[in-house]
Amino acid sequence: MRIVLTFGLLFGAAMARAQAPLCLVGQPPAVNGSAILDLANPMANEIDAVGQLHCLTYSVEDPTIRDAFLAGKITKPEKFYKLDDLLSAARTLNVPYVIWIEGQNSSMKVGNASQKVLSCHATLYRGGRKIWDETDSQSVSISGDTVTDATIRACASSLTVKMQNGPLKGFDKFPKGTVPTDNIGKGQAPIIPESSDDDPVLNDWTVIKESVKNLISDGKLTAAEMLLRDAVDAAPNDVERRKALIDFLQGHQQVDAAVKATVDAAEALGDPSMMAQAAKILIESGQVDRASEIIKDSIASDPNNAAMQIMEAELRMRAAMPDQAITHLEAALKVKPTVEGYYLRAICRALLGSEDGVRLDLERVVKDDARMQIDQYGRMAAILDSAWTYEAPDLRTLAQKTELKPKAEEVADGIDAQERMAKACIALLGETCPNPTFEKSHGIRLLALNLLIQSLTELRHYISSGDKQSLNDANFDIGETVRNLADAKAQFEKESKDAATSPPPR
Repeated sequence: MRIVLTFGLLFGAAMARAQAPLCLVGQPPAVNGSAILDLANPMANEIDAVGQLHCLTYSVEDPTIRDAFLAGKITKPEKFYKLDDLLSAARTLNVPYVIWIEGQNSSMKVGNASQKVLSCHATLYRGGRKIWDETDSQSVSISGDTVTDATIRACASSLTVKMQNGPLKGFDKFPKGTVPTDNIGKGQAPIIPESSDDDPVLNDWTVIKESVKNLISDGKLTAAEMLLRDAVDAAPNDVERRKALIDFLQGHQQVDAAVKATVDAAEALGDPSMMAQAAKILIESGQVDRASEIIKDSIASDPNNAAMQIMEAELRMRAAMPDQAITHLEAALKVKPTVEGYYLRAICRALLGSEDGVRLDLERVVKDDARMQIDQYGRMAAILDSAWTYEAPDLRTLAQKTELKPKAEEVADGIDAQERMAKACIALLGETCPNPTFEKSHGIRLLALNLLIQSLTELRHYISSGDKQSLNDANFDIGETVRNLADAKAQFEKESKDAATSPPPR
């Protein structure tokens, strides 16, 4: 069966296969700030199962829509499209019906408790004119803040029934099949084999990879993305193809698309551990709240999910809570000892001030995977920089407390703890940067840590001698420490951006 067809053939096939009026389904890009909440595909699934309309979703992931874009019939569906874009595409493609579905999370009081509720509002258009709209609300089906697939399906099912009894009453039914109950799929997606058997180009992954590489080198990023999506459609169970698409999207700052592709891969491959990759993408893009939702939900479902325990530990370290992070790392390593786990524990032990622990974990890491410190350096630096952002005010507070209560036990303990942390972090970083991409920020980071150690020595001298100049020197060096830590973070972000935007070698 040929998967990728010309636009005319594919669109005609969609029309013939449907035996029901076509309907284009879309949604706003986010629900309460979370673009992960997919409403359009579950709605399309429910409607297709009834068969009074045949649904396409407004996304390059829909084969029909993607082919229409490649044929120049419509512009590329962007992640922040509007209702007018959806209606315009429907007019161009002669699709008579459009459904625009919106969602909102809210809370309601049930006795003394607070119950999370998802409200979905669907509007049906015919020929560009609004003919019906309705809202349905469902309680979130598990304890917590995260809206589950089951809740979304319940809303979509209820709205579909209301449409059947309203504007679609009397329409013939041509159901495409049952609605999936385990996870959300594509309402428009046909059942396809593991790989295409009559398209030699899409069957040859080596050729596809070379073509994608050349397209990227020539600056034809959209064409490269479309080719990767076609490759995934042709062999949806091919892990390498899915990972290549995810890496491409992430590398070109399409964060929402990369997260969605990762979630889709986890569902299609039956590999829940890939959800950790989705969380990692969000963390690296600074969308910590969204990452936290995924992680919290996954751990609640499976406390033995080692990958998610590691991601939770990373979140805690970035928030300067290594004492909490170490618990999650120990849990992950108990379930599944990995080089990644030991490397993250080395970072955590550095923040906890355990220099010996850092060296022990690094020895194990180097023994098992000599490239780990090179490949994961950026991750380590990002964790340290984030944690130190939280720690900076504590350094100034420590200097103030030293002046006010030089003999207090908490002052001595604070100085000792900061010194242990600084020395452990120097042991973690090493004198030579293992990844030359980050050499400049590495040097600034080491300078900051050595200045911190110097300032702590000056505070101790003030405590023992009462020498005001030592206190002044300490305050100056702490200021320089904080400034250099900020400079290291800014330089690292610049290095990361430059590395991400540099064209690959031809």
